[in-house]
Amino acid sequence: MPEVRPDEVLVRVRAAGVSISDCVIRSGKVKPLMWIPFRVFVGLRGPRSPVLGIELSGDVEAVGAQVTQWQPGDSIFAFTGRRFGAYAEYACLRDGGRFVPSDCVIARKPANISYSEAATVPSRAMLALHFLETARIQPGQKVLVYGASSGVGIFAVQLAKRFGAEVTAVAGPHHLELVRSLGADRVLDYTIEESCPSQETYNVVFDAVGRSKASALKRACLTALARGGTSLSVDRGVRIPARRLDTIRELIEDGAVRPVLDRTYPLERIAQAHLYVETGHKSGGVALEMSP
Repeated sequence: MPEVRPDEVLVRVRAAGVSISDCVIRSGKVKPLMWIPFRVFVGLRGPRSPVLGIELSGDVEAVGAQVTQWQPGDSIFAFTGRRFGAYAEYACLRDGGRFVPSDCVIARKPANISYSEAATVPSRAMLALHFLETARIQPGQKVLVYGASSGVGIFAVQLAKRFGAEVTAVAGPHHLELVRSLGADRVLDYTIEESCPSQETYNVVFDAVGRSKASALKRACLTALARGGTSLSVDRGVRIPARRLDTIRELIEDGAVRPVLDRTYPLERIAQAHLYVETGHKSGGVALEMSP
């Protein structure tokens, strides 16, 4: 069992999330313009820790002398920050983080979801909440979410509905029913549609998948922004306050937002989990489950 420092929380990991961010950190393949920011976050010659993984859920086993918020037996979910380490049976998390993605941020696990579901929530849900709060959505406004079945997109659709928006969700043909079930008022299939509905404009257009995915419909969506509207993209760098993870916990426990778990893999099948995520066709989250 790892040694616990005074400001650390030792967690018995029950599940770890697997996202495209993990795959990029593992491969190191980024565009030239992103090389310096990537290395600042990950490490100059490689990841700061040989154990990858940036989000997890589990139970507190022990706490350091300076830790007052947590005690053994608490169920938590967390974003590990630059230290990584989620793909393991135990993880030492530094308490007191203030901002994602640089710091570790810990919150109580929502009581009404599983460990595997909880492990897929922190980074994706916090991103969606951060961007949509930035847009200051008003009831009755029209919001379009491109990549609505992605890890960020599933939360963006639900949050936009909670803010009172009329939501149009763009997804692939196999995920249209899923995004409808999350509350989308209208769905568009990016493999068929090449333009937005005639004369339709949107107060907010949120690109939940970024530059890595493009289509004729995506280009059309970006030109359908209403006058004075807001265009958002997950490609933008952000500093997200730690308190937003507690906000997400409250929303999940209230039933306003729910995670979508696509697949789970045992820890020893990390490679297969990464291969699946890299296909770009997952719906929601993918988790690694640790052995009991």
